[in-house]
Amino acid sequence: MEREEYFDMMRETAGLVNPAILEFLEPLKRENENLYEIIMKLPRKRVLSRGDTLNKPMIRPSYVRLSYEACGGKDWREIIPACVSMELLNISTYVANKVFDHKGGERNEAEINNEFIASLVLRDCASRAMSGIYHLVDRETYASIQDRIAEIDTVINIGQYIDMNELRIGDLDSFESEECYLRKYEKKCYGFCGHFYGNLGVIGSKLSGNNSRENEDALFNFGRLFGSALQVVNDIGDYVPPESGAYDVEKHYQDQYSDFRNGRLTLPLYNALMVSDAVRKRVKEIFYNGDFSRENLRWMSDIIYSSGAFRQSKLYSKRLSNEAKRYLDVLPESRARDMLSVMVSQVRTNKYFAAFRELYGK
Repeated sequence: MEREEYFDMMRETAGLVNPAILEFLEPLKRENENLYEIIMKLPRKRVLSRGDTLNKPMIRPSYVRLSYEACGGKDWREIIPACVSMELLNISTYVANKVFDHKGGERNEAEINNEFIASLVLRDCASRAMSGIYHLVDRETYASIQDRIAEIDTVINIGQYIDMNELRIGDLDSFESEECYLRKYEKKCYGFCGHFYGNLGVIGSKLSGNNSRENEDALFNFGRLFGSALQVVNDIGDYVPPESGAYDVEKHYQDQYSDFRNGRLTLPLYNALMVSDAVRKRVKEIFYNGDFSRENLRWMSDIIYSSGAFRQSKLYSKRLSNEAKRYLDVLPESRARDMLSVMVSQVRTNKYFAAFRELYGK
């Protein structure tokens, strides 16, 4: 029953936030129609459900809403601009990551440059969209929220740097132990998702008008762990074969295995490489020879699963989500707190895990 209520809440949130996203971006069309169409590619995909209805659920706006309500906020519709802002910031990071990871199929230099410009415009739009809640809070609180937006952007970029430069397949032998690797990997997950989600909770709390430092800290830590768990799940998802259909809307179907193609040493790959010298040798041969044939990439999926790397990575994400759930005890009992509990439980029942089970029969 709670699970059904949770998804009803997400659809209700999306039904108001998603049209507001498109409405906020519409004035860009008057500035430059060609750039507007480039900017709008991913937002349209993000907000539209099948049948072109504007109620496709998105986690970040829903978390802002639930954090607001968990701290006593009465009418979440007042904070729709904040929900719009945070989703626009999220979309801007997806567009930038698409450029960094060479996603989206074959594109020329001009197309790549234009997409990066689009990511910068979307980042600016995220900051401006937040002005819609200015009348709800005092000047100091509003300034602190804008500071958090800037900080989110900075920490995401640090996470991107770690992912691209310090967690490479070639760095494998530089980690003296699994503990050393995990420290670096956790920083990446925190940068990509954990810090972002943590601050979504804080912003929702601040907008409620009833926030306390205790609630802010609880929602930050809940989001930090929940977001990091989602990043692990996303890294696992990169090894789901494209025929499963279990890829995100912001990904082109040919973008599966992009982490491996780009030499990213994510947790599932690290766990697989630790199994045996034979596996390590074969993986390195495939990567360094650039032999990303369908057969070799499917072998990568097979070895991620059969080596136990999938199971180990899955358990790691579950541990993070279980830790996150404990922070909910700090919050007062409410429907919103119950919905946050359901939200974090979705880490255990996501489409990537389901796809692996369907493919391998376990």
